[in-house]
Amino acid sequence: MGIDLKRLYYGATAFLVFLVAFFAAQTFADQALRLVVVSNVPMAERYPTPALPPIVLTPPATVAPVVVPGQPTPVPVPTVSPEEREAQRQKERARMEDFDLRGAKEGVASSLAILLVALPIWFFHWRRWRALTQTQSPVLFRLYVYALMLVTLLTAVVRGGGAVSACVKPLIGAVDFSSRYASLTFAQDLATSLLGALVALLAWWYHWAMVRTEREEG
Repeated sequence: MGIDLKRLYYGATAFLVFLVAFFAAQTFADQALRLVVVSNVPMAERYPTPALPPIVLTPPATVAPVVVPGQPTPVPVPTVSPEEREAQRQKERARMEDFDLRGAKEGVASSLAILLVALPIWFFHWRRWRALTQTQSPVLFRLYVYALMLVTLLTAVVRGGGAVSACVKPLIGAVDFSSRYASLTFAQDLATSLLGALVALLAWWYHWAMVRTEREEG
């Protein structure tokens, strides 16, 4: 019996592209909530500047250093003014700000782009695959759907476990609520876990409804 390459192409493409879109949706939800937290918390709260040691200004030497034969010539140590120290600190904070915000924004943009590109491709191949196999090869169609149901259900279990873990941590004192940023980060972790579990359950329900519809029509 020959292999139907056309059917194989549509099925494999629909399966793989769905996984790409599914995990892109998970990533988009995580990065979007992360961006909300980072954008609403000032830099000074996210990365508190540690206390600097007192600056001691060395007066210029009035006596030329003594040069001992056979010994290296002492090199004067340049002093740093308070203005230069503050400028360096502001530059470092700006670099960290750019890295934090840029990472969140790039994560949102890349995951959203993948999701928008993958969904139409998946939908087209999914409809073709369903039309070719639902009536001609119902066992193969169910195998395909059950495989995706397994992936989405396992993801829902993992993300749901993350949500339960986030709820348990405050009860055992494993969460730091000393700052607004820490509190929002905890809320972000809880929200991303719940949202990821919800997306996974919706994907699972969609494929389960396909199997139920196929059984009723059969």
